[in-house]
Amino acid sequence: MLIAALGAAPLGLWNAGAELLNPVVLAAGIGVGISSSVIPYVSDQLALGRLSRATYALFVSLLPATATIIGIIVLAQIPSVKEHLGRGAGDRRCRGPRGAPGEPRS
Repeated sequence: MLIAALGAAPLGLWNAGAELLNPVVLAAGIGVGISSSVIPYVSDQLALGRLSRATYALFVSLLPATATIIGIIVLAQIPSVKEHLGRGAGDRRCRGPRGAPGEPRS
């Protein structure tokens, strides 16, 4: 995130300029920063401490599918075929080289 911020900050400063000093814009930026990184990180740490490893792993593996469903319902964003294939490839990769549990290795 730091490297991305260093790359994006000069472009943002160039385009937005003095508007970034507006208190409403600063408050919105701080709110987005906290909502998008601090809250999920703290939630993950709390869940990891309270749930078994298997349960936590199951919930984390469901995140891409849950995000897709929320995107469809809340944002009316219907994924394209390429996006479904990408999510499916990620789902397959999360299962690892063995495939499903109990499945013999080939």
